[in-house]
Amino acid sequence: MAQFQVLLRGEHFLLNRDGKEGWYGFLKTVYVQSETADSACEYAVKQAISDPEFRASVKNPPDQPPAMNVEDCSEIEKDPNLQDSPFIYTPE
Repeated sequence: MAQFQVLLRGEHFLLNRDGKEGWYGFLKTVYVQSETADSACEYAVKQAISDPEFRASVKNPPDQPPAMNVEDCSEIEKDPNLQDSPFIYTPE
């Protein structure tokens, strides 16, 4: 199994941050082990959206869905010490 570094970009997220709602985008790097780049990207997205704190903060109404895209997915040398980055938010 190979190790991949996956950069995710989120856009149009209505988030509750510091007690205030606002529209944000974000970047997040996720490290996964997978057989293929496609499955690594899929797993990285699932891993990011399964974060309970993140899920609880998303307040998008049904008619304004957010978007999450894979910006980059690269196979890297295996390193068991790598850890996912936190969500890095930017106001929209």
